[in-house]
Amino acid sequence: MTGADKVRYRSLAAARPGLFVTPPGGIRILLDPRDIAAAEAAQSARLAAAGHDPAGACVGVTHDDAYLTMLRDAVEFPGGKLGTYNRIVPDSGDPAGVAILARHDGEFALIRHFRHPLRDWSIEIPRGAIDPG
Repeated sequence: MTGADKVRYRSLAAARPGLFVTPPGGIRILLDPRDIAAAEAAQSARLAAAGHDPAGACVGVTHDDAYLTMLRDAVEFPGGKLGTYNRIVPDSGDPAGVAILARHDGEFALIRHFRHPLRDWSIEIPRGAIDPG
């Protein structure tokens, strides 16, 4: 398979292991070469069956420039299914953001959600979207 730099990926995993931890109940990143091959094969088969390029299952650094680094991880989802998962990682430090939390009758509604790019669970403000049509 092509399309991703495995050497750079292994180097990043060694240099910044915090980016590859799995908290309890989270999506587990697979780093053993045999596990990576199994996850790539499973994802490749799903992509091919859906009419997509199976090379899109290749694990490694898929993009790296002055602005962002994008990875494709081999993962084991809760329940045991193998596959791959794309994510953007920060160059250094913790990513930060701003949100506005609305309050209704003195109550806040929050959800607990596992965020793969963070490699952790987060408490979030609910959000939504509207599909066209």
